[in-house]
Amino acid sequence: MKIPYGFTVDNDGSVTVDKTQAKAIQMIFSEYLNGNSLGGLARMLESLGIPSPSGNKCWGRAAIDKLLSSSKYVPLIISLELYTTVQFEKAARSNQEVNNDGSTQRKGTRDNSKNVLSGLLVCSECGANYRRITRASGEVVWRCANRVERRRCTQSPSITEKDIIQLVCNELGMDTFDSEHVRDLLDQILIDQAGSIFFEYRHTQRFSTL
Repeated sequence: MKIPYGFTVDNDGSVTVDKTQAKAIQMIFSEYLNGNSLGGLARMLESLGIPSPSGNKCWGRAAIDKLLSSSKYVPLIISLELYTTVQFEKAARSNQEVNNDGSTQRKGTRDNSKNVLSGLLVCSECGANYRRITRASGEVVWRCANRVERRRCTQSPSITEKDIIQLVCNELGMDTFDSEHVRDLLDQILIDQAGSIFFEYRHTQRFSTL
């Protein structure tokens, strides 16, 4: 029987947690929720000199994705809450959505606040779009894609989804977020290092801050 990464066999033949590999697994889950990409995680692990599950110096994205998808680490290495949060984050970064029973399905094309904001929020420092991130606590924030994927633009601020939706509603005089109305009026929403928000309408510009 092949022993999964993160576990080892004691002298008496019992399977126990490999503490060194367990720390690597915990770091992978934590860093993924902090916005690190699969490629970024691979480079980080290689720079730290942590061998891959196959014992190689180099980590593949597929190996990391497999670790993040594995429930075998619950509850000995990671908590069920952390595992579940990562599955939602993986779904948010792909074209999948997680159902209440834990199964996944392809996302529909229906407009919602998430889809609209992903095309509107732009970092004024580097010009990249903002990406939706779910933290371990369950809080949803938006962060510059260059900061998430390439560790660049490190001074760009994160903004909670709750705050940006409320700010947009206040700006447009909406009681509730209306995706179609937002798309019709706004061209883009620029966010600078100070956390200032610039609304670019299709015909004019306005300025606001958090």
